Amino acid sequence: MALEKLNRESLNNALTPAAQPLQRRLPNEELKVLGVVLEKTLRRWPSQENADTIAEFLTDFEQLTLKYSLRRVQEALNALRINPEQKFFPKPDEVAEEIERQRQSRQLDAMTDATVDYTAQMGQARREHIEFMQSQGYVQVNGRWEQIGQEELAQ
Repeated sequence: MALEKLNRESLNNALTPAAQPLQRRLPNEELKVLGVVLEKTLRRWPSQENADTIAEFLTDFEQLTLKYSLRRVQEALNALRINPEQKFFPKPDEVAEEIERQRQSRQLDAMTDATVDYTAQMGQARREHIEFMQSQGYVQVNGRWEQIGQEELAQ
């Protein structure tokens, strides 16, 4: 009976959902760096009252850092600091939008670079093909390859 009660209690405790979900946390060193970055950013708008919201923002910025990386959050904050349209301390959702905008820009740059590389490679391959075909006695006539007769090669 006691064993059955113990097992039932253990099972009930195991199945009971936690009051609050556990949140991942940044390592202390990264959290300190994030705090310094936010403090520097905060100084950009000295007349804005942020004392009440900065503690809440810190949690949100910590989650952004976990999602994207400290470097990406810093890059986004730096971009927003010098954006002439940014009139107030950037909210976490604005920082997330900036991170996504930068990500899309990097992806577009990578695709452009790949296209340029591909085009250069295709151009080189085309030149090599033309040289090969010519070395085999072919010429291009109206977009088609035609073999030159031996008498034409001698000329």
